Amino acid sequence: MKFLIIDRMKDAFLMLPPAQQAQIMEGTAAFIEKYKKTGVCKEIYHIPSMKGNVSIWDVDNAEQGANLFREDPVAPFEDYEMYCLSDFDMAKKANKAMYQQLLAKK
Repeated sequence: MKFLIIDRMKDAFLMLPPAQQAQIMEGTAAFIEKYKKTGVCKEIYHIPSMKGNVSIWDVDNAEQGANLFREDPVAPFEDYEMYCLSDFDMAKKANKAMYQQLLAKK
């Protein structure tokens, strides 16, 4: 199950001493690399104007995804949004079938 994760840095992180910020970010980089190697983290992009990232993760369910981010050292300093993704072609077929049923009832 794929999820889109949008994370935004809280101002509290920016108030930490630079050495502490660097240490946390090194841990986060290791966290990301660990899950990129296993294929759980599919894509990740930084959005400078947002002070955050957008990423796609492939996990078994929402609970696993939420628990996964508890491992991220920067998690206490970020706000996360998590969205379940569905296959576009499957959604397109389902919509087509729904409209055909609606039209057939007329």
